[in-house]
Amino acid sequence: MQYHLWMSKKAKHKKNLDPFTNANDIQDIQKGLVDKKKGKRTPQEKNRRDRHQQKEIVRQLTDELVRLSEKDILEELSKEETKGQVNEVIYTIRPVKSKDDL
Repeated sequence: MQYHLWMSKKAKHKKNLDPFTNANDIQDIQKGLVDKKKGKRTPQEKNRRDRHQQKEIVRQLTDELVRLSEKDILEELSKEETKGQVNEVIYTIRPVKSKDDL
């Protein structure tokens, strides 16, 4: 919807604009309103971003768990070797696949 200089004072008042606002200012106001609307995310976009963040957190935690389990394995092996016994402990950690990855 374009507003021009020829808009009546009554029409400008109806659109909550100052009656003496010129056309350039009105276009700037319109552009600002459009940009503001674009900035709002839809619920689908929010869910998509949240799922992406959750997957990233799971990846980070899985990596940390793998590092800790490897550290535990090495500590247990060093303790067992000092006792003269070696029991193999195998940790298997698989990443969880979501429906989106399939």
